[in-house]
Amino acid sequence: MGVRCKLVSLITLLIVQVGCVSLPKQESRLETLSIKNTQHTHLGKLVQHVAADSSVRQQAFLPLNDGREALVARLALIQQAEKSIDVQYYLYHNDTVGRLFTQYLIEASQRGVRVRLLVDDMATNWRDKDFTVIDQHPNIEVRLFNPFAIRGALRSTQFLFDFSRVNHRMHNKALIVDNQMAIAGGRNIGNQYFSKGGVQFSDLDMLIAGSATDELSTVFDQYWNSDQVYSISQLVKADQLTPKARQAVHQYLIDSLETPEAKVYLDELEQTDFYQRTKNNQLHWFHGRVDIFADPPNKRLDKNKDAYLISMLKPSLDDAKESLFILSPYFVPGDQGVAYLAEKVQQGVEVTVVTNSLAATDVRAVHAGYSRYRKVLLEAGVALYEIKAVQGKADKRWLGSSKSSLHAKTYVVDERTTFVGSMNLDPRSIDINTETGVIFHDVALAKYLLQQIETGPDGRYWRLGLNQGKVAWYESDNLGSEPDFTTEPQSGFFSRVWIKFIGLFPIESQL
Repeated sequence: MGVRCKLVSLITLLIVQVGCVSLPKQESRLETLSIKNTQHTHLGKLVQHVAADSSVRQQAFLPLNDGREALVARLALIQQAEKSIDVQYYLYHNDTVGRLFTQYLIEASQRGVRVRLLVDDMATNWRDKDFTVIDQHPNIEVRLFNPFAIRGALRSTQFLFDFSRVNHRMHNKALIVDNQMAIAGGRNIGNQYFSKGGVQFSDLDMLIAGSATDELSTVFDQYWNSDQVYSISQLVKADQLTPKARQAVHQYLIDSLETPEAKVYLDELEQTDFYQRTKNNQLHWFHGRVDIFADPPNKRLDKNKDAYLISMLKPSLDDAKESLFILSPYFVPGDQGVAYLAEKVQQGVEVTVVTNSLAATDVRAVHAGYSRYRKVLLEAGVALYEIKAVQGKADKRWLGSSKSSLHAKTYVVDERTTFVGSMNLDPRSIDINTETGVIFHDVALAKYLLQQIETGPDGRYWRLGLNQGKVAWYESDNLGSEPDFTTEPQSGFFSRVWIKFIGLFPIESQL
């Protein structure tokens, strides 16, 4: 047999073996639910002070704009946990922030707190050992959403044989402590979401106190016990790890937080205004009604689109009578979305959209999908802004840091109703991935966030307009002047060519 025949036989055998791999049966997995009656915990008593009368569904909430402060809030909640911690994230990186977050969870479990850690399996490759070691701690269980049946180096080959399933991901983000306080929004767990070096994501979370937390717990339970979720112990056998290997994971976790770099970052966390205000019980809470919404865990199989998050949010968008402000890092409206926004403009609604520029985006394929709609949006009267990658004015406001990429997903209707969540306005978030969203009914919060964003000529944004029938970029809102750029600013020639090339392919449904 020749070399070519042997190679073909080997590939054929590999395809057969990979195609036959399946996920384990679910009989051994136990159902668990959120812990109720936690009003006598420390956080429960604190909620009674900060939240208004729950009988009229008034809640307390607080925006977490700054990355470091958003991490401080998470660690503070975990540190005060007495009964339970429920964690749900799309990405959970093995970096300084990820290891610090993990260490706090382990310490909480050692105090007797039950920890349920639910992570999407898309980006967990080579972390089976880490999650297995975490799972072996008393009071901690780790589960993965829609896991790859094939683990290790060949896991990506499953896209060839099971694409429709593995393409469906859990993009939700939530931290719930003692069923009393929660954090929901756009941030994953990783350095770039919490102002730790390199390019940083400008993001937004909300700290929530009150009965809405219980609703978020119900959503978590639905995911945790769904058929799409598997315990790490079902996928990786713990006895495959030697005591030496387990000890190495533990030691690496401890040693990595003792490095000079990690210690500097920890000092920075303690210097934040949020840390000081938390210590002195001086947090400024907003109050109002809160509505929790989420996609069903089995969204891939559920053909009833009325159950999708976008359908639940549409009434709040329809309510816009004066203004609709949209902040979406990945914005691919499609023909239907463009028509919807154009109709709102025709109704007299001032529609503003802020998204990433080519230079700021971290997913260029999405920018290729978005860029084809810019001209028609501008022609329809939509005010379109793009975040600069390197901003001319760096300050302490949200979206004010240099070398940033927008990651927050929010919209504000008539300066009174605010959405904060994990959902982008693109086909992937709307039709494929699962998402969580929260609507806050409070004028003060809406105005505060709009003031923080403030799309004016301050060096943070490009204002887009039409010049001689083509898209142009302006440093100011004066669209009647000569444009500053007629091609994608802060980007190279090959980046622009690559975007045009990607745009030739029919992949919009996957963006």
